[in-house]
Amino acid sequence: HKVRHRPDGPVAGTVRLPELSGDTMELEAVLDVGTAKTVGLRVRVSPDGGNGLDLVCDGRTLDVVGARLDLPRDLVGKPLPLRLFLDRSVLE
Repeated sequence: HKVRHRPDGPVAGTVRLPELSGDTMELEAVLDVGTAKTVGLRVRVSPDGGNGLDLVCDGRTLDVVGARLDLPRDLVGKPLPLRLFLDRSVLE
């Protein structure tokens, strides 16, 4: 099923989407740093919220679970569209 979450403006802090769960899923998101230092997503979050897989963008780089990637020059400082595929322990 499809779940859409589109905030009306910038989001400060954490937004939990409890309706998103399961072993396999496809996520589409746009990370827009705007005036923040960093923005990101945490997927595969443990029930207590303590553990998860983090994707963090600072407008120049994208950190995917500790692997830091430089953004292509044409995406630096712009909203970053992401399409994520999760299948149990795999994140693509």
